[in-house]
Amino acid sequence: MKVRLLKKLRNEGRDQVHVHSITSENGIITGMSYSHPGEGYRDLFCMGTTEDELKDKACIVWLSKNIQQIRERYKKYTRKYKLK
Repeated sequence: MKVRLLKKLRNEGRDQVHVHSITSENGIITGMSYSHPGEGYRDLFCMGTTEDELKDKACIVWLSKNIQQIRERYKKYTRKYKLK
């Protein structure tokens, strides 16, 4: 994939969760309050997960849910499509 497209898709996936508050004790994150749009984003947090790690996990969930739709949408930009 093109670099710009991949960055755009990653940012869209990372924006699926919004972190409201983080609770830490002795420098270790023990709790996090975040909102998410659906069931697939539940239970992303585990002890010690940082905000960036949480957003990366949300990106992976979003990409796995929407990969077929993304492929169809950007199919016309692929090399195979242009050679036909």
